[in-house]
Amino acid sequence: MIDLIRGNASVYIHGHSAGGTNPSLVEAMFLGLPIISNGVSYNRTTTEHQAFYFSNEEDLKNVLNEITKEDLRNCAVQMKKIAERRYTWKKIAKKYSQLIEETFTVNKKTNVYPYNFRIRQKNS
Repeated sequence: MIDLIRGNASVYIHGHSAGGTNPSLVEAMFLGLPIISNGVSYNRTTTEHQAFYFSNEEDLKNVLNEITKEDLRNCAVQMKKIAERRYTWKKIAKKYSQLIEETFTVNKKTNVYPYNFRIRQKNS
């Protein structure tokens, strides 16, 4: 049922503000839906900063009032490209394989935080 609803949607509004790479966000990207997302860092990372973002109800209202059909079309194309480039089973399986191999072969694990997070930590 959710696939039917999502598949016929004209836009996907992603309100999740906790977690990580959210499967429902990636699924919407694969459907080629334009994304309006809660602007937390992992949603921005998942969408490569190419979606539209909000942090509260007023922000969401502003995005919905200001967005154009062309903006939505362009966003939809970008979301599909990102999903096909980053979130295929082949690529995900390869990353898990690398992680497992690293677990058994290195003495020191690599940092799992994004680069800009490490910079903030050092400067704090």
